[in-house]
Amino acid sequence: MKSILKNLEGTGLIFILFSFGWQMFETDLSNQSTYLNNYHIHKKLDKIYMITADLYSQSKLNHSGTYTSADFSDIVNNWEYFDEPGKEIESVNRQLDWTFFFRSLLYIVGSLMLIISKFKSK
Repeated sequence: MKSILKNLEGTGLIFILFSFGWQMFETDLSNQSTYLNNYHIHKKLDKIYMITADLYSQSKLNHSGTYTSADFSDIVNNWEYFDEPGKEIESVNRQLDWTFFFRSLLYIVGSLMLIISKFKSK
């Protein structure tokens, strides 16, 4: 009986550790995705600023003596258009829902295995 409880405890700890590692991996992927999205937004904002600064520097309101020039053809050629996320996002969301369920199940089952082994050993 003691060896079964030890195996139950060890397996429970492995399940909890695996679910924690999985959570850390998903969190890191999510952080990198957010960083990448922010990077693309900032690139676009920089390009918009360049065009706005170019327009202002050429206007009669500019008394600073500073003039800028934006390479509009380069901006147009390198502009990244945001397409409406469709089936790709739905597929990713379904996968994330499934992995959340599976990871949660591992954590709960592992915790129960630890609890059962501790209470049965007394």
